[in-house]
Amino acid sequence: GQRVWTETPAKLWFICFLVGIVVELAFGDSKSRPGLRGYATNILHSLFYLAAIFLFAPAIWSGVAAIRDVIGMQGLINLQIVDNSTYLNQAVIFTIFLFFMDGFQYWWHRAQHYFPFLWDQHVVHHSDPTINVTTAVRHHWTEFMFQAFAVALPLSIIFNIKPYWSGSVGLVFGSFQFILHSNLKIHFGRWSWLVSSPGMHRIHHSILPEHNDKNFAAYFPIWDVIFGTYHRPKGELPPSGVA
Repeated sequence: GQRVWTETPAKLWFICFLVGIVVELAFGDSKSRPGLRGYATNILHSLFYLAAIFLFAPAIWSGVAAIRDVIGMQGLINLQIVDNSTYLNQAVIFTIFLFFMDGFQYWWHRAQHYFPFLWDQHVVHHSDPTINVTTAVRHHWTEFMFQAFAVALPLSIIFNIKPYWSGSVGLVFGSFQFILHSNLKIHFGRWSWLVSSPGMHRIHHSILPEHNDKNFAAYFPIWDVIFGTYHRPKGELPPSGVA
């Protein structure tokens, strides 16, 4: 039990669940709020997902490293354009790597919606009819395995990034998912193309035809703008689920 707590994101998830549910109950949209059963279903899914991470993640990451070694390429582009002497410099490096990571994540996400065998996994996430903070880790237990090879492998080949930067970006990337899936009417209006928000991502989960295959980016919607999948939120809370 202690190893699960220390070697997986269990602690982070528990804190985000606790804080997020309290915030949603206080400020969320009451009409689209899940009941106790909805929360419990998502948490059960997350426990299976967490167990898969605990059991298989070491082997998956070893496989990623092995393939990278066989290819014989690693860190082709150095993102260390400035040193780490100031917090501003560190923030610059962090943001650049996060931006490119979001680009790879964008195309992985689009692939999940395009290829049937990937959608068969991803549909578990989208089938929640009341999107909320616990939806963030409502995933099929095999999804992270494919994601590691589709996102982490090419990132490690292309970019030269220190392990602690990679870990920090991964932590922030994972944490922000809880905010994006929150049942909160928050968006940035005409500036929504700069940074994602719950309102932005709610459109991605919408079952309305005009929202189909929109807003795939997790952090930087400029990826959606560039590739024609951007839909600006206007404060709506469309019904979610699978059409």
